[in-house]
Formats: sequence, C-alpha cells, structure tokens
Amino acid sequence: MADNYTLLINDHGQGEVADFVSFMDLPDRVEINLYHIKGSGGNAPGDRANNVYEVCMQAVKSQAWTVNRQSFNRKILQRTKGNLHKFLAGNPAILLCIKLNKLKA
Repeated sequence: MADNYTLLINDHGQGEVADFVSFMDLPDRVEINLYHIKGSGGNAPGDRANNVYEVCMQAVKSQAWTVNRQSFNRKILQRTKGNLHKFLAGNPAILLCIKLNKLKA
C-alpha cells in the first residue's frame, strides 16, 4: 500500500488528523486523502454499529482540516516532527518539499 503514495503517514492517536494521511504528488496538484479505521473485535466482528458511528464521527471531525491549508500544514508538521516512525512512505524532507512547493494557500 505504501508504494502507491508519495507520502503515507500513520497519524493514529490522540489529536490525530486521521489514522492515515496520504499524499500523492501529481503533475498538476497534490492529492491528500484522510483515512479512518476501526479495529473490529468481539463475538461478531464487523457487526457492531458503534464502530460505524465512531468512524463516521472521526471523518466528520477531520473535515475541519480540509478548509484551511495553513492549519493543516502546521498540524501535520507538528504531528510528524521528530517522529520518523510515522512515515510509512516518504520522509520529512519530502513532506516539507510538497508543503513549500504545492500546498501554499
């Protein structure tokens, strides 16, 4: 999966933008996708409405990051600073290059 992205960041945890944030550096734009996941367990995995509600609420909350590029940039840089293990594909230098060249508001 990581091979399909210029950057793939594992941002799971308190204060996350999303569980996974992917960046694809395309010729005319940078495509960013926010992924939310929920592990399923218990007696009937996949058959728990609460999991669906939780993931949906995470997705709704992450919409706040889609309206302000500067806030999104700051948050991603803050969440990844000094955390190389968060980069499943790419690295901080690529993130900074994408941010400076294509994500300016």
